[in-house]
Amino acid sequence: MQLALTRLSCPSCAAPLQVGRGTTTVACPFCGGVTSLGGQTLVDASVDARHIAARTVDPDVFQRTLLRWLSDGDYTPDDILQRALVHRHSSVLVPLWHVKGTFQCRFSAEAGFDHTVERVVERERKDGRVERRVEHDTRTDWRNFSGEASGRFDVWACATPTIPEPLVAFVEEIGAACNAWLPVEPALLEEQLVEGFARSPTEAMSAPGPAGRLSAVAEAAAVAGVPGDRHRSLRVDTSTRDEDALACLHPFWIATFTYGGGQFPVGVSGRDDARVAGVRPEDLGRKEAVARLRRPWKIALATTIVLGVAGICLGVIPGVAVGIVGAIVTAFLGWRGHTQVEALLERSRAVRREVLGRMEGGMGG
Repeated sequence: MQLALTRLSCPSCAAPLQVGRGTTTVACPFCGGVTSLGGQTLVDASVDARHIAARTVDPDVFQRTLLRWLSDGDYTPDDILQRALVHRHSSVLVPLWHVKGTFQCRFSAEAGFDHTVERVVERERKDGRVERRVEHDTRTDWRNFSGEASGRFDVWACATPTIPEPLVAFVEEIGAACNAWLPVEPALLEEQLVEGFARSPTEAMSAPGPAGRLSAVAEAAAVAGVPGDRHRSLRVDTSTRDEDALACLHPFWIATFTYGGGQFPVGVSGRDDARVAGVRPEDLGRKEAVARLRRPWKIALATTIVLGVAGICLGVIPGVAVGIVGAIVTAFLGWRGHTQVEALLERSRAVRREVLGRMEGGMGG
């Protein structure tokens, strides 16, 4: 099946417009401007034989999920729910390429072969007698090695550059985990934006995420082909063939919010509201307060290690004594610091939970 995909934006403020089947005009939810479609589109793309995952997360569930995600986190500002301004949110069908094929790689490495050697250690005792003991050391012989490896790969890649960079890996992960693909039907596209396939499979696979996953598969095959007990200086040159790219559309709720002059993205799977990813602002003052509370424990631990080593140089008994005292002090300071940190973080969480409860109550439960 071939279907033209359309993404519409408001001509006044460039906000995304959600268009249902048969719609001739649409009002912008952000600036209120009314756009007459007139059969025209701003972005139009066509791809054959698409598969689609049906959206099951409705707008109300998304809004609650967004509020709960915003209010979460150890270092999230206490006023996040009052001051964060969500200036863009939409239900988007994100295009993904599911690429399968065969990889071939040539590799070179240094292969390490372990062997055990014995050495005799002598120590003269106070009574003049010589004490001898045998110690065993492991040595590694390194040899240059090269070879070839091949196998199958299965990689998902985002086919549009419009997804915020912090969400790309999340989008690809959700696509790979989905097992509910359906043939494309117009009804499954209603009331959602649809991003076009702006990247070819080759372009999408060259992005850092998909390219890295393909490299990881090839390197694992190369490592398995290196003989010996260990390896180092691995170099892998990978190529692919017999590629088959399936075009798929997966629903996501994508939002962008501002806080404190910064802009932050968040994405929610359109099929599972428990799958959320994004970037939250952080309260730097709280982070510094937590670091101060943890500092005494870290200082005590470092001091214990230094004094313990010094004590051992003076004798076993002083070293053990210093170690025991230091361990007790370190444990006490660690417990106290952990308790103080948890109390500080819990006070912040309680503030955000209270605000969240009020907001959810205003939404009807």
